[in-house]
Amino acid sequence: MAAGDTTRFALFNTWALLAQLPAIQDKVFEEQKKVIAEFGPEIDFRALSNMPYLDAIFKEALRILPPTAGGFRKLTRDATISGVTLPAGTIVWYHALLLQILDPVLWDGDTSYDIPPYMDWKNNLEGAFQPERWLGDEAKRPRSFYVFGWGSHLCVGMNLVQMEVKLLLTLVMRRFRLELEVPDMMRRLAAQFPYVVPAKGTDGMRLVPRVQGLPWS
Repeated sequence: MAAGDTTRFALFNTWALLAQLPAIQDKVFEEQKKVIAEFGPEIDFRALSNMPYLDAIFKEALRILPPTAGGFRKLTRDATISGVTLPAGTIVWYHALLLQILDPVLWDGDTSYDIPPYMDWKNNLEGAFQPERWLGDEAKRPRSFYVFGWGSHLCVGMNLVQMEVKLLLTLVMRRFRLELEVPDMMRRLAAQFPYVVPAKGTDGMRLVPRVQGLPWS
C-alpha cells in the first residue's frame, strides 16, 4: 500500500531533525500565525497548500534523511561514469542519499574533498539543514527533489504523504515544541539509514506545550 511505512519514516525523520533545531521551529510557528490570520484556524486543504516554509522543511528533512534507500532503473541509452561505459538496457541502482546530499553540482558547487556544510548534518546540523534552499528559483529546477522518484516511476502516494505529514506537523507545531529525550539519538540512528525509526520503548521525543499555543479549529 502506498504511503504506509514511508509516511511513518518521513514523519519521524522530520520531527527528529526539527527537535534539534529550535530556531526552525520558531519560524514554523510564525508561519502558522500568518496562515491562521489569512485562512482561519481550521487546518483544511487550502491552509495546508499555503505553507511554503513547512513545505521547504519537509523537503529538506527528506533530502537529509530520505525514507527510502533508492531504487532500480534501466538505462535507455549508453552512459559513461568514471570512465566505465554502461550500455543501454543495463539495470542500475540509484542511491537516494547520494542523489540528494552528495551531489555538489545540485547544491552549492563545493567539489573539495572536505565535507561541505550541506552534507555534514551529523556534526553540523544547523549548517546542513537549510529549508531556504527550497524557496529559491534554483530549487524549482526539474528533478532537484528526487525522493519520490520521477516520471512514470513517481511514487503514487507522494501527494498523500505530503499532506499527511504536513497535517500532523501543523497539529503538533501549533501547540508544542519538540525535544529529543537523548541528545545524540540521531547520530546513532544514522547508521540504520534509511529506516531510522527507533523501536517502541526506546529513545524518543518530548512534546513540550507552548505557553501560548495556536488553535486547531
